[in-house]
Amino acid sequence: MKKTVITLDSTPAAPDCASWHGLRVYGLQLECPIPSGERFYGHHLRGVLGRALFDTVCLYARQGGHDTACAGCTLQTRCAYPQAFKPVAADRLPPYWLHGWHIVEDRLQYHWFMLEAALPHLEAWLYGLQRHWQQHQDGTLRVGNVGHDVPVFAGRTLRLDALTPISPPAIPSATCHLHTITPLISKHGGDPLYGPLRTRLQRLIQLYGDGTRLPIEQQPWVCTTVAQEPVALQMPRRTWRGYHYRLHLSHITESARSLLQWGQYLHAGGHATAGCGAFRLVQD
Repeated sequence: MKKTVITLDSTPAAPDCASWHGLRVYGLQLECPIPSGERFYGHHLRGVLGRALFDTVCLYARQGGHDTACAGCTLQTRCAYPQAFKPVAADRLPPYWLHGWHIVEDRLQYHWFMLEAALPHLEAWLYGLQRHWQQHQDGTLRVGNVGHDVPVFAGRTLRLDALTPISPPAIPSATCHLHTITPLISKHGGDPLYGPLRTRLQRLIQLYGDGTRLPIEQQPWVCTTVAQEPVALQMPRRTWRGYHYRLHLSHITESARSLLQWGQYLHAGGHATAGCGAFRLVQD
């Protein structure tokens, strides 16, 4: 059986910037066959992540889907599936999300980001992914690295000591352009970015960080919408509606600059686990 080697995504963060309000971000880059018939790969990739973990850790996986197996299960509070992938409480954000993808020749490369809370379950998760791609498509899960070569997983063994938190690039000035990479899905009114960004980051800090209460600013920046394009993503059960934006932000406060910096990795708005709400910053 062919072994799969998982390496870290991005370069190691400096010790003084690897954590933000108790949140540490870890990243893996993976490569897999291109899913057929998909327009938005994030939904499919998230489904593969869930299936891989569920089939690996659930004692009742063969009895049906997770909705059937999880209902009333006495192991919910200890099982890796609700702890890492789909929390029992509907309002609890999972500690992972997809962070962009692109096609290289006939393969799909994607980034998988996670917080420290997901690490205890990562070995089983990676083993499940490896087994999934050995059984489907061309039978191969290829994994590369961005920045440096540090093997963290091979066969069924995870090297936790090789996992290094990554840190997003700093924002050197109080003016920048923001381009969404994937649709921003939000129910907030007013400023198209601040509400969905601050809300998601605050919830992550409360659930997995040090509990710091982020300040609510009346004017974190001056926002000019350069372009706005509505997007409707048709999913099996519902339609996700959001927007692609090009924004110009100026007079960014120090607190808001921190939100933007970490939002580059943590995302904004809803359905972030499927990769929505990713954005990049472009300096003037």
